Amino acid sequence: MPLLYFMNNILLLDDHEKTRRLYSANLEVYTGANVIEFGEIDQAIEYLDDEIPQIIIVRSKVQQRNAAEKISQILKDHSEKVLLIIIGESSISGYDAKIFQTPVDIKALVQVCAVELKVTANLMFSTDVSAFYPIPIYLLLPGLQLVCPIFKRAPDGSHKELLTKNHRVHQEVLVMLKDDNIDTVYVNSKDRLKFVSSLTVQTTEFLRNDRISIKDKMTSVEQGHKMVREMAKKMMIDTETVQLAEASIDTMVSIVDHVKTLKSMLALTLSNDMGFMYRHCLLTSYIGCHIINNMEWGTQDQQTKICFVSFFHDISLQDEELLKIHTDEELMHANLSESDHKKVDQHAIRSATFLSKYYSSIPLGADVIVKQHHGSRNGIGLSNLSQNISPLSIVFIVAEEWALFALRNEEKKENQGRKKVLAYIYRKYNLPAFKKVLSVLDKLSF
Repeated sequence: MPLLYFMNNILLLDDHEKTRRLYSANLEVYTGANVIEFGEIDQAIEYLDDEIPQIIIVRSKVQQRNAAEKISQILKDHSEKVLLIIIGESSISGYDAKIFQTPVDIKALVQVCAVELKVTANLMFSTDVSAFYPIPIYLLLPGLQLVCPIFKRAPDGSHKELLTKNHRVHQEVLVMLKDDNIDTVYVNSKDRLKFVSSLTVQTTEFLRNDRISIKDKMTSVEQGHKMVREMAKKMMIDTETVQLAEASIDTMVSIVDHVKTLKSMLALTLSNDMGFMYRHCLLTSYIGCHIINNMEWGTQDQQTKICFVSFFHDISLQDEELLKIHTDEELMHANLSESDHKKVDQHAIRSATFLSKYYSSIPLGADVIVKQHHGSRNGIGLSNLSQNISPLSIVFIVAEEWALFALRNEEKKENQGRKKVLAYIYRKYNLPAFKKVLSVLDKLSF
């Protein structure tokens, strides 16, 4: 079958769903391009067998495979010039690609695509666009208050108002739309930017609502966690993002207070189909807060601080597989590139430095805990346990170890009980500085 070359099409290959959706929404809104999204390499390759877009944006590694290299090899065989944009570090040869190091400046990414597509602000303004702009259902957060009306398309192609401005999107509406096989609603085109820009603030307000269920809180905090990490990738920790992070952390504290057992917490995160990165964050918070609650010097402020550290301690690592590496031995056998090896080895100090530089209201001493969360005073290395780290750093180290142990056992389908977990932790952290924290582990009620 002859290849078709489509103008103003962008293929976007990225297995980080939140990032992919963020890029796609911005590219469609600001360039008017048709963005074809893929989260798997093989799906993208199958698409390229028939159609070659004008621009291809690909994360350098997708599903632990060298996606950039694979896509560039395909493009070498075709005469049509395609703008290849690679997200992340890459060393491809034989094809001239534009590389965006992470964190990506999304405005710069959009601008490069707009230049390639010969789209100017004046052109976008004068373009005869449809009166209604499509909004995927997945962008509608339960509880979202609309800043403009939303519409659904009738069978005859007309658009009927579904919800008015200032109406709240209730879960029942989302279920109804799903049951009717509706995956897209619409806003007036003139309102599309206003609609998208309201999402972060709305999410923050939603997280502060104590009346929502634990399940909804957990889902909402995960969304907040992803959004903050996404903004961190772009080095764009603005006031709204800080408020979102603080609301997410406050809600995490509320979850910890209301979930009775670690087993229940694990079950809740499983039933909500949450990612490893967020489950790790939530379980570490849960265990750390319960340890503090049993320390003679423990306070509520320290519990909040532990939740803050859990939320941000791996902020410099965006790849979930890199986050799973927890010891120098695992790092040595991970067969990583020199760059990824350095990212993991230095992620504690990099996360602490990021917080100090971009976050305006760090709880006192939280950045020190982030730096020391693998036991090293200088934040470099994964197994350099020091005797001279803060008590809260020790609490966090033990809590994170227990959380990681629980998640790995679950992945392996192993049911190792509490005694085995404790024996492992006692053996690994058999140091005088850890003695007081370890002594309370048997008192934990979960």
